[in-house]
Amino acid sequence: TGCAKIPELKYDKDREIYVCSKEDIDLLKTDVNVLIKKNQGFFVVDEKGEWQEKIDYKKDIKLEYREKDEEEKNISACYFINYDNMKHEFGSLAPISFRDKELGNIRFHVKGEYEYTIYNMDKYYELILNTEDVDKSIENIYRKINVEIVASYILNMNTKSFAEMQKEEKFNDVMLERVNRVVKELYGIEVKQINIHEVVRK
Repeated sequence: TGCAKIPELKYDKDREIYVCSKEDIDLLKTDVNVLIKKNQGFFVVDEKGEWQEKIDYKKDIKLEYREKDEEEKNISACYFINYDNMKHEFGSLAPISFRDKELGNIRFHVKGEYEYTIYNMDKYYELILNTEDVDKSIENIYRKINVEIVASYILNMNTKSFAEMQKEEKFNDVMLERVNRVVKELYGIEVKQINIHEVVRK
């Protein structure tokens, strides 16, 4: 996910590490621990807000990050990834048509939130780093996952009434598995849970 304020990182030549201010490290919160710089791989941050290691995403190993050519460097574009319990919203873009046994033909929207983790780092890194526009690439992945989630929801609603669907709070295992069959292979992402927040008639 992108950050609203980009932390300023400066290279400390003597210690051969990148550092940032306390104000910047506060932006990371406690659950965010990886910095992505476009086309530069991933940097691991410690509790003091210092980046000391870089992950080589092609080999999926940690490498010591050393750069002695410049005394000070500023990173101008960055993205934060929290590997565990990442969340994103989903929702039906167009109204879903449904025939209820009591209400007849109705149209409604479903909205919610899903939690996901990185299932295949190589696949995910390749999709977002080997691109000219990282933001667009990430949003494209979110858009396609949204399509799969809504499709799974529609396939599962045939045996239910609208009242039953309004009471549902999350996707069942079958619905979740249907989504993951696609997104794990294509995007290297595993959806861990899908919560339904709203099912409302149009």
